[in-house]
Amino acid sequence: MPSPRPQYWCPDQARGRNPEGDPTKYLVARYAKDEDTPETVTDVSPVGADAFAELLAVPADRLTDVYPLRPEHADGLHRLTGVALDLDRFEYFLEAEAD
Repeated sequence: MPSPRPQYWCPDQARGRNPEGDPTKYLVARYAKDEDTPETVTDVSPVGADAFAELLAVPADRLTDVYPLRPEHADGLHRLTGVALDLDRFEYFLEAEAD
């Protein structure tokens, strides 16, 4: 049976363009442990590069890759996006995609 397509979700508080006008799309992808296909993908682009750069301690202009989200990111990510991480069951990544 093929794996189901991931669910894409954009919370109401996160609709619209990135605050800086950055065309990059920022996504939080949730994977079941040991799986290669995401179960869900949440568009968190409107939070913007600067907030994610601060959260991940990566310069905003270098935020162009996939970053694992760890326990130390959970509270900050939830505050910024409303996305809660269940790190016991899933692995999460912030993915930056050029528009």
